[in-house]
Amino acid sequence: MDTNAIESFTKNFVKDYYTWQNEKDSIEQRVEKINNYLTEGLQALNSDTVRVDIPTSSSVSNIDIWSVSPEKDDTYAVVYSVDQKITEDKDIQRIRSPYRILLHQDNAGNFVITQNPTLWSIPNKSDYEP
Repeated sequence: MDTNAIESFTKNFVKDYYTWQNEKDSIEQRVEKINNYLTEGLQALNSDTVRVDIPTSSSVSNIDIWSVSPEKDDTYAVVYSVDQKITEDKDIQRIRSPYRILLHQDNAGNFVITQNPTLWSIPNKSDYEP
């Protein structure tokens, strides 16, 4: 299975989803951008997740795709991790979090995200000894 298109779509979504400045225009632009990836139901759900009255800004420094696996009928589960720099006033926090999304691919090869990012786990070092 060639997962390049799924991985590119996911990385573009992650960059837009986890990037905003604490100002009205930036937050409105984020909503517009992420709506290009989400089903209508998820668009409504996500319209208010980042607000001006919560004084944070976020930028993405790295995205890793850990797995792409078929779920059912043209639906794929993608597990990824995102490295963010979250700024609140003068406090800067760097966090790395793993998430999982579900996305659907139609017959034309287009994608839409059908399940919001959900906290997940990524593989750790194995304790295997040869």
